[in-house]
Amino acid sequence: MSEAARSPRATLSADVALANALRSRHADTLGGTLLSLKAVQAARVVLTISAASACTLAGQHLLLQLANLLGRMEGVIDSIEVLLDGGDLPLQAGVDPRQPGGSSSLRVAAEMSATLAAPHRLRASEGKAQADGTIGVRVGAPPAHGVARMSAVDGHAIHVWAAASDWLAFVGREPGPDCSPEAELPFGSYCAAALAAAEVFRIVRAAGQLSGGPRRLVFSAWSWAVGMGPLADGPTAPSITACCSSGIAPFTLVGVGAVGSAFLLALWASGIAVPDAVAVDGDEISRTNLNRYVLFGVGDLSMPKAHRAAALLERGGAEPFALRSEHEWWADYRRHEAAPISLL
Repeated sequence: MSEAARSPRATLSADVALANALRSRHADTLGGTLLSLKAVQAARVVLTISAASACTLAGQHLLLQLANLLGRMEGVIDSIEVLLDGGDLPLQAGVDPRQPGGSSSLRVAAEMSATLAAPHRLRASEGKAQADGTIGVRVGAPPAHGVARMSAVDGHAIHVWAAASDWLAFVGREPGPDCSPEAELPFGSYCAAALAAAEVFRIVRAAGQLSGGPRRLVFSAWSWAVGMGPLADGPTAPSITACCSSGIAPFTLVGVGAVGSAFLLALWASGIAVPDAVAVDGDEISRTNLNRYVLFGVGDLSMPKAHRAAALLERGGAEPFALRSEHEWWADYRRHEAAPISLL
């Protein structure tokens, strides 16, 4: 039945079922470490990005992935508003697999990302200062007229700051840098998005000492080092160039769930060629998957996970993403694909 043909009661029932499914995996209090969902007020998030960061590939990766993660927090996030300093910009190619060639609007792409798993999550820009219960999240540095420890941008208090380069992620409760204009890889951006989303979750639900977040934290996705200042930013340029030119060796991915789908998305966003890969999963996408499956949305429900991932991430040309999919369980797959496989 089409959305237009559904009765208001049926639509409401479906929305409630989706909301319950989204919150099902993060409702636990972990022995009192987290506040109960019933005890907290879901926050409105104002997500802003600096003009300098919005022009970068790293900034766009961070913005869309952060909107994606925030949009899945049912019971924690009530609504999301996306604002860009200085007006809208085009979405660059290779950032969003649903618009692989880019688009005319970065803001609309971020809003779409925020509503993948929850179409009701978006709040249009109102141009007003925030009300109580609103959390400000900033990608990039303060405006040029700001001060070193600026706490607001255009009337919106900023509680969480984030930035990224190829391999480094910055997150903190005080202003940080802009995203690197030289970055071409998404790994630092995806880590920064995950850390910033975790800080929003912490603000809403953490109890006691856990409620205080880091003043500033830098994480290297290459070395897993953590610090408060500059860290080594990944491998040497020649090694990355060699990887990009030769592509990834053939591999088989078993399971396209929360980890598997995120792995595939990050690999796709890197732009590195994947000439021959296989994804094996006998399951279909369900509502309870959506709060943590960053690749999938409401429109993908009931589709085979492996098949849908392959369809979303297909890419040809000089840097192909050739993912063959098998909609079956691993034991069944191995009955007819018995060649030796190295487990990594």
